[in-house]
Amino acid sequence: MYNLKILKLSYKPPDIFNLGYHRIFSKVKKVIIQTPLMQNPEKFLFIVEIDWKKEPDNDFVKEFVFIEDSKELIAFKDRSVCLIGGSIPKEHSDVLQQLSNNFNCFLEFPIIMEKNSISGNIVGHQKDLNKFIDFIKGWGAEFKIISIKKYYPKGYGILSALTKKQLICLEYALEKGYFDFPKRNDSRKISEKLDISHTTFIEHIKKAEKTIITNLLR
Repeated sequence: MYNLKILKLSYKPPDIFNLGYHRIFSKVKKVIIQTPLMQNPEKFLFIVEIDWKKEPDNDFVKEFVFIEDSKELIAFKDRSVCLIGGSIPKEHSDVLQQLSNNFNCFLEFPIIMEKNSISGNIVGHQKDLNKFIDFIKGWGAEFKIISIKKYYPKGYGILSALTKKQLICLEYALEKGYFDFPKRNDSRKISEKLDISHTTFIEHIKKAEKTIITNLLR
């Protein structure tokens, strides 16, 4: 069960235009599926963040055949957060079933939908991810592999965006009280224990903090 990998993938399904996908982007810049509240091979209920080209328009969201209901939770000038429920198109339902049943993999959110592609994360063992890649080639999807990294489930996918060295520095700093107030150990003492330069330690910590905060707030 351990030594899982997370595959970051950008792809364009073969039936993307048949589903009216391109119409979304007449008014929308980007759609981010943040949290699945419910998902099975047929139905879904998601928390979705929408970046609009102009003002939010929840009635527009309800026009699409695969969306059964949409409730706007928060609205900003050009962004809204919605609770969206609907039916998964059969072609995509089949792919999701294949993902879990035949390849022992699962989706990791968020999923980002843009005009020319969808990007998301798939988690599984390397051999299973390789099989899934072969499968989507046969499906006819255009795709690009962005990265394959070690998966850290305790961070709900956020920690998997860190490098190994950033994670080591972050975990050790937390253990030694670097983030306590007042600090139990300062950065120089911790960098000495890790046998790295003080500058390198600070660089890893700052980059790790930026990655985590960006992923939490995006």
